[in-house]
Amino acid sequence: MIKEERTEFALAGDHKAFWLPGDYDTQEYSTVTSNLSEVSDKMKDAITPMLRRRLFQLRSATPLMMKSKDGLYINIHEAALIEYSALSLELDDKNFVLKSVLTPDAIGDKGYLQAPCKSPWRTIIVSDKAGDILTSKLVYNLNEPAKYADAASWIKPVKYVGVWWEMITGKSTWAYTDIENVQLGVTDFSKTKPNGKHGANTAHVKEYIDFAAENGFDAVLVEGWNQGGRTGWQDERLRV
Repeated sequence: MIKEERTEFALAGDHKAFWLPGDYDTQEYSTVTSNLSEVSDKMKDAITPMLRRRLFQLRSATPLMMKSKDGLYINIHEAALIEYSALSLELDDKNFVLKSVLTPDAIGDKGYLQAPCKSPWRTIIVSDKAGDILTSKLVYNLNEPAKYADAASWIKPVKYVGVWWEMITGKSTWAYTDIENVQLGVTDFSKTKPNGKHGANTAHVKEYIDFAAENGFDAVLVEGWNQGGRTGWQDERLRV
């Protein structure tokens, strides 16, 4: 059983960081740009109220991108994450040291391994050009080869838009109605009062489809219309 990992990264100074709040449940926060010494002051505003949170002191999700005062880009991440807990980084903002924090299970344990076993790689990519971080093959090469020889023929990267993000940021809500006492299969949503803020509806998704067509996106992500999702999406779900 893994209780904790003690990997640390001692940094040379108060780097500019491009970070997300470290949250065991999600990595869908907006990226924040600040010096490491400012993370503590900016953490509260970085947390989106719509997201369920399991936050913790000064922690950042990985990959963590930084830029030193002399122009070096530094990226810290992991590779070959197989049957092991995902990595977040806890910041000592006085000494500028990052310490590994592993995602726990419901009772706080960080993983269960049976020998022989391997832990993931901890990766550091450094370059004076930000684009080199993106094109680096380091993480790719440290992962196992694809198990499907023809994967490249049917897995295609695309650029897409969807309603999900605006609901996460709080512009729209997941809930169709503001009533609190919802019973699945019992509550008649045709008789409830819409809150007027529900984003997952047919008319709004059509707007996204038009936007995607006009701006060169490949697809529109349509999700969240399942019965039982939050407080009753079924009366506003997209019918296709």
